[in-house]
Amino acid sequence: GDSLPVANVAYSDIRGTTDGCDVAKLGAGTGAGAVDPDSFMGRLRARTGLLDFDLPTEGQWEYACRAGTDVETYTVGGEAKSLSDICWHKDNSGGVFKGVGGRLANDWGFYDMIGNVWEFCRDRVAEGKGINGAGSDDWGADSVTDPIRAISGGKCPTRGGSFEGGANRCRSAIRGGNTAATSPGAAIGFRVGFMGL
Repeated sequence: GDSLPVANVAYSDIRGTTDGCDVAKLGAGTGAGAVDPDSFMGRLRARTGLLDFDLPTEGQWEYACRAGTDVETYTVGGEAKSLSDICWHKDNSGGVFKGVGGRLANDWGFYDMIGNVWEFCRDRVAEGKGINGAGSDDWGADSVTDPIRAISGGKCPTRGGSFEGGANRCRSAIRGGNTAATSPGAAIGFRVGFMGL
């Protein structure tokens, strides 16, 4: 429906199976990467004439979710709110998607950054580094600005939690299970980013 989030899509549907899945062509965090012309992003770029649409990187996604704060969920009007006020999760969704914008937006006006559907990010990350994986792939002590991970053979990360998962997974700092590029997920969607600002 027009008000529901896009879900049950694969990373390759969004960016393509050739250029869109080539880690060497993901682009820098501040710019859009290469996509296949017949992918969603390829068609969006052709229709609008704007080549700067792409999935956000994990860093960009988390920055937008936090809206300039350091909290793990997000604030509304500078105040932390309960998860039931800001997202759909297993305990309040009835086990189904909900309309976009049915909960409060964060301080930058973004709805549904957490909950409702997991959202793909552009990066490609090491296998097993999500909620069910062991170990860490953080940046360590290195100083980074707008980073993008481009691990050859890596999986496609998702962020933010979903209507199927517990409230503990609805936060800015969580990465969902990493997904193969051609595998859709019933509770996985995406958010379009514009890299040309």
